Amino acid sequence: MRVLVTNDDGIASPGLHALAKAVDSLGHEVLVVAPAHNVSGCGTSVGRGRPDTPSITDHVNIGDTGIDGFAIAGTPGLAVLAAIAGRFGPAPDLVVSGINAGLNLGRVIVHSGTVGGALTAQAFGLRSMAVSLAQGDRWHWETAAQLAADVFPWVADLTEPLAVNLNVPNNAMSAIVGIRMARLDALGAFRMRSETGSDELQFEVVWPDVDRDEESDSWLVSEGYATVSALTSIREVFADLAPLPRPAIVPTS
Repeated sequence: MRVLVTNDDGIASPGLHALAKAVDSLGHEVLVVAPAHNVSGCGTSVGRGRPDTPSITDHVNIGDTGIDGFAIAGTPGLAVLAAIAGRFGPAPDLVVSGINAGLNLGRVIVHSGTVGGALTAQAFGLRSMAVSLAQGDRWHWETAAQLAADVFPWVADLTEPLAVNLNVPNNAMSAIVGIRMARLDALGAFRMRSETGSDELQFEVVWPDVDRDEESDSWLVSEGYATVSALTSIREVFADLAPLPRPAIVPTS
């Protein structure tokens, strides 16, 4: 199986390297295409690039993995589209995005570039997985990489294209309580502030101080579980909608 590995933290991210190495250890053909720089928060954006001609830097060696990669001036969404279009050889069979430096939980994941890469793949008929790791005193990349390798065969065996969102507590593998399917938590709030005298806006997601659903991703991760949520991209809905209003036709003279 040919697997595209991408991320939104950039080609130099240790999380990307750990994920590429984990997929490679499963015996799959690994193609790494990732942004040259950090583009976190880009969602499913492809920017102003074209998938058939993304701006490419030199080939990049992916850490100590021995895997060659491509750094592009673009987003993970563009990396996925370019790979599907055959810009880097045969199109991938499956896309894995991450390991993100920070969790992607709840409905605000629509803004995540890590999840955005997986959703872009799903929208074009591919199975995909986004992998994110909680912050901590040190990064347990090896834990997230091992769990991604454990979940990968399950994703590969899905009978329909879905984007699987895997979130991992920042603990040693021995401290992970288990893996649970999880619902997306409800959006808490956006906190936006602007520094005095600065044009820069800073955004922060804030979870409300109320009892959360014990089946939700944020609750389960806080309890030490790795969580899996299955996502789809754009889908139209017709059920239980009221009839459209009749338009007022104004005769022309």
